[in-house]
Amino acid sequence: MKAVVFDLDGTLIDSAPDLHEAAVHMLTALGKPPIRLDQTVSFIGNGVPNLVRLCLEDAGLPADEFEAGYKLFEDHYLAHPTEKTIVYPGVQDLLSDLRSHGIPIGLCTNKPSAMTERVLADLALDLAFDAVVAGDTLSTRKPDPAPLLHALSLMGVSVEDGLYVGDSVVDAETAASAQVDFAFFTGGYPKGGEDRFPCVLRFDDLIILRDHITRQ
Repeated sequence: MKAVVFDLDGTLIDSAPDLHEAAVHMLTALGKPPIRLDQTVSFIGNGVPNLVRLCLEDAGLPADEFEAGYKLFEDHYLAHPTEKTIVYPGVQDLLSDLRSHGIPIGLCTNKPSAMTERVLADLALDLAFDAVVAGDTLSTRKPDPAPLLHALSLMGVSVEDGLYVGDSVVDAETAASAQVDFAFFTGGYPKGGEDRFPCVLRFDDLIILRDHITRQ
């Protein structure tokens, strides 16, 4: 194992509560009832624009409200990115262990760059990664394989020597399309369908992931 690339939301951090607060703020400002937390969680994975679009559709708002809705969501989230967000237990130790084994660490997320940078800085994760590819780094987002391949390329690692760690079918499909080994975290925001894609490891405890990586 020469490099590990992680998804962010639902894999390293539980960010759903703050994403939910931004969605509630957006809908309230547009004159609609607040969305439930579990609904917001079900919309996470394909990027913030998709989350906003699904929230608007769920509230019965027309597509031409998207720009206004996105601005409301973005402004609120950037102002309150980590009030309720937590780093999953064991993440900091895992990243430190990987670093001590000389394993490069990357991040490949569909969260936009500005939001990603704020969240990483607030949670003291901004220096943890050798490469960060966000949802707007390239012209495509996951499950297109390009962002994951770009992250590996930035670290000078071939697909054969990489591992992608994620929590959803979006991540599983991304890894499969990129022909990169996939480790599935079952404790995040999975929505079903992940079993359709191959994985080298299913885990609910980061110690299991650490042992899998460091014994390679």
